[in-house]
Amino acid sequence: MPDGEALRTLEQRSRAETRTQLFIETPYRNAAMLRTLTTVLRGATRVCVAADLTLDSETIECRTAAQWRAHDPARFDKRPAMFLLQAS
Repeated sequence: MPDGEALRTLEQRSRAETRTQLFIETPYRNAAMLRTLTTVLRGATRVCVAADLTLDSETIECRTAAQWRAHDPARFDKRPAMFLLQAS
């Protein structure tokens, strides 16, 4: 899992280059990744989680890092997922 410094670097690049950063994590670490994203990134940075793409259980949710803090990340654990972050 990327450390806080690596995630802050991705956030800075997203802001500087006006680009969305996309990455994946090992499914059993998804909840930990989402918790880290919500604590390390600026509150206004948008974070999307796209889980189980192409399956009947497909889920795509986008919120700011601050908004994610009120949600339980465990529901994304052990599901193939992609993470996207976009800083403004």
